[in-house]
Amino acid sequence: MQEVAKRGERAVRADVVTREKQLNERQGKAMRFVLEHEAMGILDYSKLCRGVTRKTLQRDMKDMIDKGLVVMEGKTSRLVYRSRS
Repeated sequence: MQEVAKRGERAVRADVVTREKQLNERQGKAMRFVLEHEAMGILDYSKLCRGVTRKTLQRDMKDMIDKGLVVMEGKTSRLVYRSRS
């Protein structure tokens, strides 16, 4: 039962952040994924947003970093994004 409550709390938090920080739909998906799984690589993001170029996804993530929502860890092929909070 606690897991269901935690999952619901994360979903609500992601929705609030998406609205407050004026994230686009793709970024909202990324935020939900990061909160649910604790980390996300660019390949995970590309699976969430099929048909979107890698460069666009990287720009989305850069915007989220600039807004203080996520941080980058690692380098090149091992790069992951984690929630700042």
